[in-house]
Amino acid sequence: MTVTGNITITAASSSPNLALMIPAGFIVEWNANLTANASATPMNLTGGGDFVVESGNLTLTTGAISLIFTNGPTITITVNGGTLERTIGARTIIGSGADVYINGGVVRGLGEANDGVIDVVSGGNVTITNGLVESLSATPANRNAVQVHGGGNFTLSGNGTLIGSILGGTVKGADTAIVIVPSHTNNSFGTQIKEIICVPRERCQKPQPL
Repeated sequence: MTVTGNITITAASSSPNLALMIPAGFIVEWNANLTANASATPMNLTGGGDFVVESGNLTLTTGAISLIFTNGPTITITVNGGTLERTIGARTIIGSGADVYINGGVVRGLGEANDGVIDVVSGGNVTITNGLVESLSATPANRNAVQVHGGGNFTLSGNGTLIGSILGGTVKGADTAIVIVPSHTNNSFGTQIKEIICVPRERCQKPQPL
C-alpha cells in the first residue's frame, strides 16, 4: 500500500486522528505530506507489519504525545527519506516495543530531560545507518535525541548523524547516558564521546553508615 498526497489534521479529538492497522507481512509506503495541529497523536500504528517513510514532510506543531506512536511490539518503522519534525514538545517517534530504522531523511524534535526525539520502550531497538536525528532543544540537559527503555539496543553506523544525547533506561527514565560531540557525516570519525554515565552494576539496598 502506498500513501501519497497532502494531509492536514486539525482535530481536537483525544483519540488518534489517523489509525493504521498494518497486518504482519504487509508494508505501508509513505510518500505524502502531513501537517498536524491536533491535541491527539496524529498517527497511531498497530499490527505486525512495516511502516516505511520514503518521502514527504510530516510536521506536528502542537504538544500531542508524539507525531507517530506505535502500539505493538512487532511493528517496524523505517525512515528512508523525507522529514519528520515537531516544533513543540519532545517526542517525534514513540515505539512500544517497536524497532526503528533510520536509513535516510531527517527526524527532528526538541527532546526533554526524560524523553528523546526517538523514544522506544519495552525492548525496542533504534538503528541509524544514514540520515539525521536531531534534538533542537536549546537546553543542553534536555537535548536528548534517542532514548531506549527496557532492554533495547541503539546502533549508530555508516553515515548516520546524531545531534544530541543518547539515554538508556530499565523501564522509565535514564539509567545510562552518553554525552557526545557530533561531527559532519563527511568526518564521521571526528565524533567524540565525552562521557558515559550509568548506574552502578550493583545497587545498595539500604543506606550505608557514614
